[in-house]
Amino acid sequence: MILVRVDDFPHTKGEPQHTLDAFRAFNRELNVLTDNKRYLLGVIPKRCNIDDVIFLRNETDCAIGMHGIAHSESDLDRYQNEFPQHMTQLEVRRIMLETKSGMESAIGRRSYVYMPPRNLIDQRTASILNEIGFENYTSGPETDIQVLQRFAFNIHSTFPHEYGRTDEMLTRGSHDVLIERSNDGVVVLTLHWTWETNIGLKHMKEFFSRIPKKHFGDFP
Repeated sequence: MILVRVDDFPHTKGEPQHTLDAFRAFNRELNVLTDNKRYLLGVIPKRCNIDDVIFLRNETDCAIGMHGIAHSESDLDRYQNEFPQHMTQLEVRRIMLETKSGMESAIGRRSYVYMPPRNLIDQRTASILNEIGFENYTSGPETDIQVLQRFAFNIHSTFPHEYGRTDEMLTRGSHDVLIERSNDGVVVLTLHWTWETNIGLKHMKEFFSRIPKKHFGDFP
C-alpha cells in the first residue's frame, strides 16, 4: 500500500505562486489521482493565516501533521534544526506543546505526527514527542535514523524513489518501484506541494497515472 505525505502547507518562503488557491488546485488534483485517499499534510502553524485555517477545517479531510513551528529558513541554516542549541529541553517542550494545542484547536483535528522541517530533528526534540502527544515523526534523506530509532515510531521515506519531485521520480522509474514495494507492505511517498506547483501539476498527473489507484491507501 502507498500512503502519501505532503509537506510545506501553506508555504515555506512566501513565494507569490504558493497561494491558497494554488494549494486548492493541488489538493483537488491529488484527491482525484488517489481516488480520494486521505494523505498526511505537513502544516506549519506559524505560517498559517485565518484563511488557511478555515480551509483546513472546512475543506479537507487530510491527516494533520505539525511541520515544525515556523519552518524558519534562517534558523534551519544556522542550527540544523528549528531550535537553537542553547534552548533547554523544557523550553522546547513548552513551545511544541503550546503550538500543537493551538493548531489542533484551530483546525479541529488531532495531530499525532511531528514532521521536522528538512527532516532534521535532534534527540532533545525527539525524546519529548511521546509525552506531548505525538505518536510518530516523519523522516527523509537528511535524518539520522540510528540516533532516533528508540523514540516515537518513525514514518520514513527513502530517496530516490519515495521522496522528491514527480518529474524526476518519473524519469527514475520510481512508479514501478513504488508498485513493487506496495505489494510487500506499506510505503510512504513524500511530495512537497510547493515543488509540484513550481514545476506544474502535469508532472504529478503523469507520474500518478502510472500507478493503479488500488495501490493507494488512507493515512490513519
